[in-house]
Amino acid sequence: MELKQKSIARSIDRKNEFLDLAIDFAVLTLHSICSEPNNPLSLKKFIRQMVLYSGTTYSTLLTSILYLFRLNSMKNEFNYLTHFRTNHPAAPAISRAARVFLASLITAHKYLHDRTTSTKAWSKLSNVPIVLLKTDEIEFLKTIKFQLFVTTCTFEKWSILLRNTVTSRPTPIVPAPVQPSHSHPPLTKLTKAHVSFHPYLRAPKQDYYEKVPSLY
Repeated sequence: MELKQKSIARSIDRKNEFLDLAIDFAVLTLHSICSEPNNPLSLKKFIRQMVLYSGTTYSTLLTSILYLFRLNSMKNEFNYLTHFRTNHPAAPAISRAARVFLASLITAHKYLHDRTTSTKAWSKLSNVPIVLLKTDEIEFLKTIKFQLFVTTCTFEKWSILLRNTVTSRPTPIVPAPVQPSHSHPPLTKLTKAHVSFHPYLRAPKQDYYEKVPSLY
């Protein structure tokens, strides 16, 4: 009985560590995307609250972060994230990075699940007005060019990358933008793992939908 309890405790610790790592990846990527001096602790707290309170699965969270990676690869394109360049007066307390993440998370929820959290519920969770949530979602989709499809191969490589980072710590793998930004030193160091994953950032052109596998 004691061994079983220890095994359960280790499993919970590993899942919590995996969640922490996924959130760290999200924060670093958002800092690169928005190029603004965000408070990382505040942003991490916001992301964790949105993930836990909305009942987001690991698969959905990782898919939303993959969307952020794709968005980051489009940084140098014209009119990139024009809509998110300033804090919106309707939600002055919510940072640009938090709004971008929320748009990505909502998009992943809708893409992966037939029944998902309503916009009204998201508004209550985030304190972002419904009208602004809808606008942010549309602008996010336009900027990412509606590249939402994720192949099983891509998702498996992505989840393995994070799994290996958890099991092989102490040195975490840090994601880097396609075009290094000197304003964010940690993101300019491309690791071998990220280099090997880089070709999978863009969504393939497919006429069918493929179910994203669950991590657990």
